[in-house]
Amino acid sequence: MPVTNLVDSEYAKQVLGSDRPVLVAFRASWCLPSQQLSPIIDEVAHQFDGRVRCVAVDAEGDTAVIRRHNRVNRYPVTMLFENGRCVDFIGGLTSKDAIVEMIERRVRSVPPVLQMDELNFDLEVMASRVPVLVHFDARWCAASQAIVPLVNEIAKKFERKAKVVRVEFGPENARLCARFGVLRVPTLALLVDGQIEDQIFGGMAASARTDEATTSCIGLTPDQNIAKMLEPFIH
Repeated sequence: MPVTNLVDSEYAKQVLGSDRPVLVAFRASWCLPSQQLSPIIDEVAHQFDGRVRCVAVDAEGDTAVIRRHNRVNRYPVTMLFENGRCVDFIGGLTSKDAIVEMIERRVRSVPPVLQMDELNFDLEVMASRVPVLVHFDARWCAASQAIVPLVNEIAKKFERKAKVVRVEFGPENARLCARFGVLRVPTLALLVDGQIEDQIFGGMAASARTDEATTSCIGLTPDQNIAKMLEPFIH
């Protein structure tokens, strides 16, 4: 897919609301390094077609809001966005290899289930633009480890639509677990816009919701149980 020129009116939809990573090349026609970088961006767009959206923001276009929002006042700058936020960037003229490495570090190398602690939880979970399934577990807990493969499968099934993270239950995350009232593991908590919308406690060998028959978990396998918890919040 060719690189498209982005303007302010399209920024929210094409970048902030994108369901896949977005590479944004900030450039100017009067800037020689920008012009030298343009064919490289075209090559990257072709290589990652279908996986990463590539757009260009021209200094001369209707792009003042985009440039101000991202504090861009020198050119060129290449930014990688994921889930509506900039996760990496390269300033100045760079190589195709450097841009590809930046993208692949996020697109290919990020594990399906991210490890969380008190330092990164608020950024990755509370500020997430997509629903987040939090698996509170412990390495010493057999029931926790038994559902790890199921949680990994859910992460792959809902990739780009939801985020799945793991929090180790123990002294290092005691305050984080207490913050959400987690007293035993495994606990699966679904957070949407920073609020707990649903939870599953234990290994789910047998369970049933009691609010409505249509949401009952009776007869569902554990992976179906988890999927049913997520699906109402997937857009």
